[in-house]
Amino acid sequence: MESEQERAPKYPNKGAPELRLAMERKKLNQAAVAALCKVGPDEVSRWLSEDRRPSLRSALVLQDKLSVPATLWHTEPPAPADNDDEPQEATGS
Repeated sequence: MESEQERAPKYPNKGAPELRLAMERKKLNQAAVAALCKVGPDEVSRWLSEDRRPSLRSALVLQDKLSVPATLWHTEPPAPADNDDEPQEATGS
């Protein structure tokens, strides 16, 4: 069974890390963010773990109140560098 940390997010995005930073800057917990967006704290947890994206209404509230651009929720982070793309030397005859 995969652990929570090994599992790939369902919806990778740039919004979750930005929300995390905004929460740290403003010293807000998930319950406070949930109250701003009128959702449950479990919903905010899903956003932060990238298991869900906020609704457009919630994304706009996060943009207005916490300066997290709404477009980041649909922007995937860059893929990790893959060394398999480098040309390999031919071997053998």
